[in-house]
Amino acid sequence: DRSDQAVNYSHPVVAKGSQGDEIVVGGTGMLIGYDPDNGKRLWHARTLLRNIKTTPVSFGDRIYVSLQSGGIANQWLQSADAKGAEVGRGGNGDGKLSKAEMQAMVGKRKIPESFFKKTFDKGDLNKDGVLEGIELDKAFLSEDNFAGARFDTPSEKAGDQSIHAVRAGGRGDVTKTHVLWMHNPSQIDHIVSPLVVDGRMLLVKGGGIATGFEIAGGKKLWGPKRINNTCEYFASPIYADGKIYIAGENGYMVVLKSSDKLEILAKNDMGEPIVGTPAIADGRMIVRTRGHLYCVGLKK
Repeated sequence: DRSDQAVNYSHPVVAKGSQGDEIVVGGTGMLIGYDPDNGKRLWHARTLLRNIKTTPVSFGDRIYVSLQSGGIANQWLQSADAKGAEVGRGGNGDGKLSKAEMQAMVGKRKIPESFFKKTFDKGDLNKDGVLEGIELDKAFLSEDNFAGARFDTPSEKAGDQSIHAVRAGGRGDVTKTHVLWMHNPSQIDHIVSPLVVDGRMLLVKGGGIATGFEIAGGKKLWGPKRINNTCEYFASPIYADGKIYIAGENGYMVVLKSSDKLEILAKNDMGEPIVGTPAIADGRMIVRTRGHLYCVGLKK
């Protein structure tokens, strides 16, 4: 049962707990470890925010996380309620959220009434047909799992971020016992997952800005620095043969040396935008561009 999780875009990972494998999933407010045999929750750490789009990285019993998120009220008002041609989704900018604005943001696909009943109707305390103020928080967040900025947080302060490490294998609430370290650097992307390799964590964010950290305690090693490719990033960095590959939306792939400092080895033009993370298999790299699928490797 994940009914206390408002939203989650993160993929599950497998960690080695003290009593065997655990399935670890991020979500609203909590990083959660599950028993793979029966799906029961084993532990949770209250270290996350309203949502998580990045995927944690696990090594043995260590789970490494980077995330950035705003508050639930702030996000709804900035998207569905926003007024202007550039938004183009039916908002009137009055600081209130209606079902019509939500539907207009989603588009032609009809929002199920069951979703409105579970969220909107629950939050509409005065039954006036719109969500305003604290009603936004109550509509979309569990009473037992409030996470992220509150409705009254100014929009410029609603975003938050962190990198942290959690040890698997606990039971119950492990926030005070299994969180190994946590830091709040500003150079965190909300989509691009971290790369953890050779005892270091690499973060890449939009604009081609990268930062390196050591994973023993989260200390910054270098950066933030530009990687010579200014664009948006949706693909996460990958590692192969002692090198780190970072694919940009503009179709260029930057190659770094796995090192405790920034060393750019190459910049290769793949010819088309790349938004999916490349994969490594059998000594080859599989790269999906907008119109092609490439397999890169040495011919046998």
